[in-house]
Amino acid sequence: MLMKAITAQQRHQAAQATTIQRKIVTDDEKETIYALTRQGLAVKAIADKLGLGYSTVYNYRRHEVRRMKKQCQH
Repeated sequence: MLMKAITAQQRHQAAQATTIQRKIVTDDEKETIYALTRQGLAVKAIADKLGLGYSTVYNYRRHEVRRMKKQCQH
């Protein structure tokens, strides 16, 4: 019985597995991330709008936020 449950879980996990598709972020996409960041959109909203991963958007958004902070300090 236990083996049946474990096998069922493994089949379910395999069916739910996602594939990672890697692509190079274009300059236009980067500029769009920067522009949407300046407008105050959240990472999730930007990622969903552009069809990019959250971590990708987060990293580019973080760079833009840092750049904006430096501009304010000068």
